[in-house]
Amino acid sequence: MVGGRQEIKDILLANLITSDISVMKATANVIAEIAAIEISRKEWMDIINLLAQNSMHSDLNVKRASITTLGYICEEIKSVSCNVPNEYCEQILGSLLLGLREQGDIAETSLTAIRNSIVFLGSLLENMDCCNQTFSILLPYLNSDYCEKVYQILFEFGRSCYHLLGNYIGDIYHKTVEHIQERNNNTLLALEFWDTVGTEYLRRYDETHELIYNKGMNVRNYIEELQ
Repeated sequence: MVGGRQEIKDILLANLITSDISVMKATANVIAEIAAIEISRKEWMDIINLLAQNSMHSDLNVKRASITTLGYICEEIKSVSCNVPNEYCEQILGSLLLGLREQGDIAETSLTAIRNSIVFLGSLLENMDCCNQTFSILLPYLNSDYCEKVYQILFEFGRSCYHLLGNYIGDIYHKTVEHIQERNNNTLLALEFWDTVGTEYLRRYDETHELIYNKGMNVRNYIEELQ
């Protein structure tokens, strides 16, 4: 039975490398579902090593498929109760950030994968060095054609890592002001970001006010701080 399971994995990995984006994404999704289950049992951990290595491959199809699958795995794992060793989380984040240093399709794929990974990588982003490195590479993309994808990451980050926003809220504020003044699609995204921040503040304040406030750890109101 184990041999049959490995055969299925091998077939999926072989079919993952294709120029057909739809087939690649469908295969990546199946691999991610299997990986989430097995990683929760401390099995198939080498899939992360393999995909991280292939994310630096010279073949565009291999690189794109590997980054996409890493993002899907992160999205699936967040629904499974398990602790993934930090070394694997670092491999995933490192691979995605390297993808952002490239141009075109790979950068776009990496942005999508980061959005899918925010919740899973939340504990790693508590490390300020990791978080600072991520934002130093990410925020300049607000000036690019991939601005919408960056906002999608910021929406997710604002909801799941709200307490970490404070270190970057000034830079984000200045960029959102520019986008609001442009009066185009970016304007709506900028407004949605601040709506997300406000909504998350109220949710956290309402749910944790007694517990956190009584310990002198009040939830920060970033909108009020900027006034």
